[in-house]
Amino acid sequence: MTTKDVQALIESVLFNAAEDEDFRDAVDIDDSAEALEGAVVRSFGDAGLLTRDAGLVLRLKDGTEFQISIVQSR
Repeated sequence: MTTKDVQALIESVLFNAAEDEDFRDAVDIDDSAEALEGAVVRSFGDAGLLTRDAGLVLRLKDGTEFQISIVQSR
């Protein structure tokens, strides 16, 4: 598994948590996950970040933004 594979997996989980209430219920995400509703998830490249690192930018509907870097340690 590569960093890009992990990125795709995390992106899928975040996208589903943001878009699908049934998904949030199925994986037993607590009520704070409702903050993910309407969130936008983009790769670093799609978000225009100048880095070769794998990672995601998570922007919540209130404008809060998180950058999630993915680094393989072994």
